[in-house]
Amino acid sequence: MCSKCGATMSDGSSLTPVCNIVTPVGMLGYGLDEAVTASLLADVIPNGAPTAIILDSGSTDSGPEKLALGCMSCPRGSYLRDLTKLVRLAWDFRVPLIFSSAGGDGSNEHVVEMLDILSEICGMEGNEHYKLKILAIFSEVSKSFVHERLEADAITGCGRYVPPLDPSFIESSPRIVSQMGPEPFYDAMIGTPDFNIVVGGRAYDPSPYIAFAAHATKTPLTNTSTPEAKRLWGGFTHLGKILECGGFCATPKCAAVRATMYQDGTFDLTPGDLESRCTPLSYMGSIKDPILIRQLDDVLKRIKGYVVQQHRDVKGTWDLDWHIYGQNQTTADGRPAEILLIGEALGSTQELANSVASAARIATIHGSYPDQKATSGNLAYGIGGKLESELGPCAQFSIYHLVELEDGEERLRLDDKSNALYRQQVLNLGQGKPQPSLARPPATLPAKMEPPAMHVTPTKMKYPAQPKTLGDVARVLRSKTAGPWEITFDVMFDTEAIFQLVKSTNFLNAAVLAELNGIREEEVVWSGFFDQALAYKGTIPRLQRGKPAANGGFMENDIHGSQKYIGLLTLLLPEEFINKWDSIQVDAE
Repeated sequence: MCSKCGATMSDGSSLTPVCNIVTPVGMLGYGLDEAVTASLLADVIPNGAPTAIILDSGSTDSGPEKLALGCMSCPRGSYLRDLTKLVRLAWDFRVPLIFSSAGGDGSNEHVVEMLDILSEICGMEGNEHYKLKILAIFSEVSKSFVHERLEADAITGCGRYVPPLDPSFIESSPRIVSQMGPEPFYDAMIGTPDFNIVVGGRAYDPSPYIAFAAHATKTPLTNTSTPEAKRLWGGFTHLGKILECGGFCATPKCAAVRATMYQDGTFDLTPGDLESRCTPLSYMGSIKDPILIRQLDDVLKRIKGYVVQQHRDVKGTWDLDWHIYGQNQTTADGRPAEILLIGEALGSTQELANSVASAARIATIHGSYPDQKATSGNLAYGIGGKLESELGPCAQFSIYHLVELEDGEERLRLDDKSNALYRQQVLNLGQGKPQPSLARPPATLPAKMEPPAMHVTPTKMKYPAQPKTLGDVARVLRSKTAGPWEITFDVMFDTEAIFQLVKSTNFLNAAVLAELNGIREEEVVWSGFFDQALAYKGTIPRLQRGKPAANGGFMENDIHGSQKYIGLLTLLLPEEFINKWDSIQVDAE
């Protein structure tokens, strides 16, 4: 690709880039590499197209706790850490920063919390030059509005296993948020085009991507009348759906990814890890996967390296380790036994301990490892829907002394006349001059950091000479939550020949999926093959004690649904498949 004229086609013609988007990580608060993000921005800004940093901050995957209890997906310190880096990148490169579903749930209070964090960043020493124009978009709706629509019979369940809405559910909900489409973001950008940051409430994950692409290309929301316009909108949506998970679209998956969109609705993807690649076949507790179990010690070392990397500049002291139960044990049929993993974080403050535990959880769930097939998650977790559990102060003897105090010294200092020992700091928004809107690389880029702690060198798929299970022949085999009420399975293959053999022998179907998961065949939501991705996909309802149940509720043991694929991984191949295996040209071990 030429940075000035765009992508070169097979006939020698070129496509003109119309916008660039960099997503530094799939979820705000999960940690990012500033140098990698800067490099992705620097490489693409010279093509002259409007550029933005866009990322998501919410998901239903982790259950209802955030909305119900008003908590956030990550500790506040994790958002402060990430936004400090992102605001610096956006300012230095003169590009906007856009994120949605603030705090994980996108509630009004968490939009306000993100604004408070941004205010804190602007008030930090060294950031006096910031002058940020921030757009806040709120998505909560009133209970009266929902009642009115329910009475008008204008509300139905989103999926066949979602129960009908009862008026009592409306009244008992602490807060109700809508899932915004791209329209509010688009309208905000059009109305205030010189914005620096957009903080969005609850939104459909691709919404801010679609909105920025439409804004950058000056494509009106109502312009869908021509084939060219439809291709653009299709490209916007496809692009947003891929980018909202960051570098999960790459193989091996990584954190950051960049996209350049062209005037015909096509786009390029570039992962942040030089050894990762994006292809048409790459998408986005307890441990049961035998591939991961065999190398657990090495994976845990890389996880701790990731936590160290994310807390390099954080004040305070901390430690992290794991209780491992069941390691080096086997089942009656000789397979590695399920491992129970409990991470324990110790910090000089509760906030720091929370941040360490959160970063370790994220890396444990989503870290890559050699020969990985289950790319949606590594850990079945979430007792009672909890992500981390605070255990309170953890102490050891150090000081055991007496100090005599004067009256009032135990108080908070409110003015200069007080003799209180403790004081507070009041932060103000940036007082610098507005930044010119023309995007350009800064004079100096952040120093290159070491390779990501969770980096995995890609390996070529190797097949046994005589495969026995589906896991022996699948490149990707995974499960995850698909909305609160369903779990979906993806099985992807490296070659057309293997895919067609799987498809023709018909051992992946709704009946098999039902049997593996203890449900009736008619309860399977969807089952079928997707030829373009050389993939099989199946979706089933989430069940608890035989009844449909949303994730993150009572007796939850796999909130993300990421360990439900084991039945497929160990599914025995039929004789017809094995007998025809020799006719397929593959690299066998």
